Parts: sequence; structure tokens; C-alpha cells
Amino acid sequence: MDYIRFDFQDHKFTAKVHIKNKDILIDNPFLIKKLIQTCKQHGFIINRKGILKEEVEEIYKEYHKAVRHAIKVKIFQKIDSKMKLSKENKLVGKIAVASTIATLAIATGVNALAYVPDESNSHENIIIEALEEEIPTEIPAKGITAVFEEEIYPTALPIRNYSHQIEEKKEEVIEEEKPTYEFHYSYDGEGERIKLENAKRYEDVMEKYASRYGLDKNILIAMAAQETGGDHYNHIDSGAACGIMQIERIHIGSTITGYNFETKENESITITLDILQDLEGNIKVGSILLQNAFERNHYNIPLALQEYNMGMGNLDSVLNRCSSHNNISKDLLRENPEENQWLEHRSYIGAGDPKYIEHVFQYLEGDRLTFETRDNEKITYQIINDQKNNITKK
Repeated sequence: MDYIRFDFQDHKFTAKVHIKNKDILIDNPFLIKKLIQTCKQHGFIINRKGILKEEVEEIYKEYHKAVRHAIKVKIFQKIDSKMKLSKENKLVGKIAVASTIATLAIATGVNALAYVPDESNSHENIIIEALEEEIPTEIPAKGITAVFEEEIYPTALPIRNYSHQIEEKKEEVIEEEKPTYEFHYSYDGEGERIKLENAKRYEDVMEKYASRYGLDKNILIAMAAQETGGDHYNHIDSGAACGIMQIERIHIGSTITGYNFETKENESITITLDILQDLEGNIKVGSILLQNAFERNHYNIPLALQEYNMGMGNLDSVLNRCSSHNNISKDLLRENPEENQWLEHRSYIGAGDPKYIEHVFQYLEGDRLTFETRDNEKITYQIINDQKNNITKK
């Protein structure tokens, strides 16, 4: 029987495609991601065992096309960028070189990169550099095309089809948008890469519900990595929680309401065990609960995260203690995320994970998070780990 099996070996993901009695090993991250995306487009979410046995031939065929299309796009984007940066004006020569090398790369699986250019030929050096920066070198020359006989891209690309993209244009100067808030914390831990990679298997689902409820998908991915190591399961665990977003059992039977940014209306859902056992249902409930916490805490995402972990009552106790010891009002603590004195008082409550924010933020990709309010206001956080920044400066 044909099948696709995903596995994690030697600190990296691999995929084995068994089709028509042939085994094809895929271990390039670029290709792994494309294969997972193709599986998702067919409605398949890779389960914990990492194996698919349905529609394998159709999935693999579409994956094959997606890879070659992505490479083609990447090549021309990079070539276009390099040409614009070049001070020379011999565009026809550059386009000819670009067309030849790009076509060879697409048609042969990028083994054309084995060609060593003449160092004196600046045109070729520009193109080779562009390809080597962006295109993976582990794509097999025949591995992809061996199973399916189909038309490949033309072996010669007409110059006229590409030359219009080389027009010299003035670069638009775009000022980087300043964040609404800077949130500073201090932590020296390092998240496990495998947990983040596991969570990113469900990036499309995370993005779907993040967009629907005004959240940043990267916070959902980071939370999933911290909560379960990025794995989804359909039973109540020893901590009385279920699924990838670790929704506690006490929520079963309750009705929660969230604001849907797509319909511009409130929507309600009554939580059942069946919903929590389902991957999408679990992520949807977690997204609404986070949105609720976000709004209760005046769009203060660090507070909302801590509430998600330890609960509303316990977080209120933390703020009461901080307000008393630091002579600062609870309202100011909620309304201004840059007032972070409350971080020092989390461990005194004895509930949840007092370092939950740090444990989630260690899985963030990038240092910015953007959220949306019901008033269509964008709130952007720059997340700054002072301890690691100081180490870097030294």
C-alpha cells in the first residue's frame, strides 16, 4: 500500500514516500514543509504517528508541482533583486544567464548549481549567488520526476517574457512601524526546537483561528509548543486538561463567547469533550479563551497569557499583591503592559506556572506580536528579553 510517513530523526524531520513500490526519502526542510502543506490542502492533518495512507499518489503529484513552482518563483524573485542592485547595464546578458541557469535548475532539480562559474564573469556570479542563497541543494535530480511522467517547464525562457520585470524603479522608503508597547522580561532558558517544529505542523489551523479572533498566530504556535510540545491528543491528561491548547476539564459544559472579526459579530460555543478532542475545536476554544483574557486585561497580552495559565482569580491575587507591595494601582498594571512589576509576584500565589510567559516567549519566532481590538485598532508588542540582549551586547 502507498503511504507517506513523517518522522523525527537526528534532530530533524524526514519524510518517506512509498509509492508504486518505490521509496523516496525527503529530508530537506523546504521540501518537508511543502509536503505537509500539500497534505493539509487535501484536508489531512498529520497525526501523532505521522503517517498517511489515503490519496498518496494525488498528494505526491501535487507536491511535486508545488515544489517546482516555488523554486521557479524564488529564482526569479532573487534574480530580479540582484539585477536591480547591479550597477551594470548589460541587461540582455544578465537575462540570458538568468534564463539559462534558472531553467536548468528547474528542469534538473537544481543540480545545475554544481556548475562552477568563471570568477571573472560577474553576470554569472550574481545569478549563482542568488540561487545558492535561496534554493536548497539537496533536491534530487530524478527523485521527484521518476514516478510521474509529465511535462516540465520549457528548456528555454524567452527573454521578452522576463525583461519587463527588470525595469529600474526607485525603491520606496518604508518606515518601520513603531510598536505600541515594549514588554521587557528576563529569562535565560531556551526552548526545544522539536517542540516548536511539532506545533508548526498545525500552523495553517493556528493562522485560521488567529485571524478569526484578532490574535497573532505566532502566540498560538508558541503556546502549543509550551503546553504539549506541539502534540495534540484526545484524552483528559493527569493535569485534567485536553489537547494541544490544554483546555481544562472544568470548561466542559460551559458556553464561551468570542468576537469573530470575519463576520463582525459575537459567536458562542458550548464546550464539549468532543470539541476538545478535535484538533480544530481545541484550537478554536483556546483562541476564544485567550481573546476573552485579552479583553478582560485591557489588551495587555502578557497578563492575558498569565491568566490563560493560572486563571482569572489567581491573576487578580497576583495584581493585588503587586499593587500593595509596589504602591501602584491595579488599573495601571492592567492598562500599561510596560508596567511589569507584577512579574515578581507570580510565584507567591502557588498556582499554575509562575514562569508561563517566559516559557511561551522562548518559542516565539521574531520579537513582535500584533493583535486587533473590536474597534479595529492594531496593538503591536515588541518582546524584549533583557537577559539575552545583555549577553549579546557583552
